[in-house]
Amino acid sequence: MKRTTVILLAILMFTLYGCGGGAAAAEDKTTADGTEQKNENSDVEKESPKSDYKELTVYTASTEAELPLYFVPFELETGIKVNYVRMSQGEMMTRIQAEAGNPQASIVMGHTDDAYVTLMEAGLLESYQSPELENIPDDFKLKDANVDASCWNPYFCSLYGIACNTEVFEANHLEYPDTWDDLLKPEYQGQITMPHPTTSGVGLLVLNMTLQWRGEDAGWDWLKELDKNVTQYAKGSSASMMAVNLGEAAMTVTPPSEVLNAQDQGYPVEMVILDDVNGFTQSGLSLIKNLKEEERANAQLFIDWMLSETGQAQVAQAYRTPVRTGAKSAEGMPAMDGLELFTVDPKVAADSKEDMLNKFLDDIDNAESLSE
Repeated sequence: MKRTTVILLAILMFTLYGCGGGAAAAEDKTTADGTEQKNENSDVEKESPKSDYKELTVYTASTEAELPLYFVPFELETGIKVNYVRMSQGEMMTRIQAEAGNPQASIVMGHTDDAYVTLMEAGLLESYQSPELENIPDDFKLKDANVDASCWNPYFCSLYGIACNTEVFEANHLEYPDTWDDLLKPEYQGQITMPHPTTSGVGLLVLNMTLQWRGEDAGWDWLKELDKNVTQYAKGSSASMMAVNLGEAAMTVTPPSEVLNAQDQGYPVEMVILDDVNGFTQSGLSLIKNLKEEERANAQLFIDWMLSETGQAQVAQAYRTPVRTGAKSAEGMPAMDGLELFTVDPKVAADSKEDMLNKFLDDIDNAESLSE
């Protein structure tokens, strides 16, 4: 079955089985409700804690396109209705911080490792490590990051390249970039859109990678030069990707999943993997501290499910790179073997975040006119 058909069926299930309303709808909370029939053959269900309460609330920075691929099969298998609020990573972290002591969700999902460190050091997460972690390589467990990883459950990793609108490139007689420095070329002036680091996990990754890879002084000089070619900063990577899809800009930084999803929808875009270095990160799931006690077992079950063979197969369907040993990526995903990958130090990124973002706001863009 083609992936586009799978997504359409998942979205149809979202439509048929319910969506949020009333006050929840006013804050973009969505309900994905499935049957309460249980799959007696599910290893995750047999081994994980159970609850008679059949709801779960999730804050997520994942894209709207991929969420049905996770929530619908989970609901069908367990009977647990997933209520979620989708935000950019920056918005999600701000909300969790504002709700400290009285959280309105039980799980934070899709946050990068540096965001995890920030939330962890602020005391906003609760310890839980899935038994499924025994099937995840140590490279994804933050063992070398000098941080407390007791709340970290990684479920996908990603590299980052350049999404290019082929029609814009052709119409403007542009050559595709080969390196990060190519993005500074004068012919790209007004052709680049970027997610803003104060609100976007992808934007923050670019900022962290630039400063850690190039060094502080050289990194800020490079960002200032890049800003000369940026036509618009966006609140999130989905917004910057849509600008490229529609031809409002020639390119943006994004993970392959955004490009492959856009291609499935017929947009004229291609992914360029740069020759010098490529940003690399991982994303995870964590329990939010002081979560609703009635949702605790459901939250643990969902984390276990996402790391299971079934969940990791769905991660691949979403054009993400699964981290479970033996899990295969979807057709069309770029291979990471042989690439120069730069992994941001999450501890350094978390500790320098406030000063770094303040400098970006002061020296590069004040975030007063972000596209959405």
